[in-house]
Amino acid sequence: IRSETETEFLVLCPFHANTNSASFTINKESGVFYCHNPSCGAKGNLTMLVKSLRHTTDLGAKQMINKHFTEIDYVALVDRYQNPVELEPFDGAELDAYAQAFAGSPAAAYMDGRNFHKDTLEFFNIGYNSNTQSVVVPMYDEVGTPLGYVSRAIHNKSFKNSTGLPKSQTAWNIHNAKRHGGKIIVVESSFDAMKVHQAGYPNVVALLGGSVSRPIVDQLQKFTETVIIMTDNDEAGRRLGDQIADKVRRHIMWAAHSTEEIFPHEAKDACDMSHAEIRHCLSHAMESADYYSWYN
Repeated sequence: IRSETETEFLVLCPFHANTNSASFTINKESGVFYCHNPSCGAKGNLTMLVKSLRHTTDLGAKQMINKHFTEIDYVALVDRYQNPVELEPFDGAELDAYAQAFAGSPAAAYMDGRNFHKDTLEFFNIGYNSNTQSVVVPMYDEVGTPLGYVSRAIHNKSFKNSTGLPKSQTAWNIHNAKRHGGKIIVVESSFDAMKVHQAGYPNVVALLGGSVSRPIVDQLQKFTETVIIMTDNDEAGRRLGDQIADKVRRHIMWAAHSTEEIFPHEAKDACDMSHAEIRHCLSHAMESADYYSWYN
């Protein structure tokens, strides 16, 4: 709770990226809610609020309300949206040391060979670990606190995370993607996200795995109204895309090159495509109904 009056609670709005001044009021007696931010304007009754935040039906929401009567804690329903999960911070000095070791390193040559631009590498604070001979990709929480890193060996495709990296608790690059509002693009790997960013779409996050967790679902629902799925073009990637579409209660779209193929020339992911091809797939993203009608 940010503040309250005799009749209302004032909290951060769960329906848009409200992270500073709370704009969402909930009437203590009626449960009627309203967002006072003119760009959002979400409003409704308690049934609508419970239905949205608990991802249930009208009947399910009413049953939940009836079960708790006046004992229901309205604010508890939005707590997990308004406050980021507190995660163990990582030593930022270590990440900076890796970044300082990057210039002129074998990792720099490796990333140049994979067509990553210098400004992209600097933006994401990419580093080099000489002990493991790997590219170091830092990870931050939704407010920009360092959490650790993912590293990829430059001589093979082996990955190694920093100890305890909470990759199921936050989406990679969410702290940047959330600033652009409206839409968030979801890919699988940090390299894919960097390529999408480089193609002109900074509103991109990576899952760093083959599943989407509850905390990441909450983040997507907190920071955007439309999710564009751009998972890998293989069976595992399609299953992950289905999982996102099933769990995230937002407008879902699917990146696609055409109604004949998901990605051009059988590309597996964003790293296999040119900037123009990435832009084409995103600018031609299709609605779920069209995607499933075509894919099935």
